Amino acid sequence: MMINLHGNVKAIKDFVNLSSKYNDIEVRSGRYIVDPKSLFGILSLDLDMPFGFFYPVEVEEEIKRDFSKWAV
Repeated sequence: MMINLHGNVKAIKDFVNLSSKYNDIEVRSGRYIVDPKSLFGILSLDLDMPFGFFYPVEVEEEIKRDFSKWAV
């Protein structure tokens, strides 16, 4: 799933907080892989560009529902 937070501070905070309820998820942007539960990790990315959001298939439906507002 591709996510775009558009550099919005509230969206970044909400994304990180929501990510904390999941295990084994990661964000990939270019050559960087970061933990989406880490505010510093997310802030290290170019947040004006979409990034890849990867998760276990077991939680796919829940992830799609929870993160749909940022999906592109």
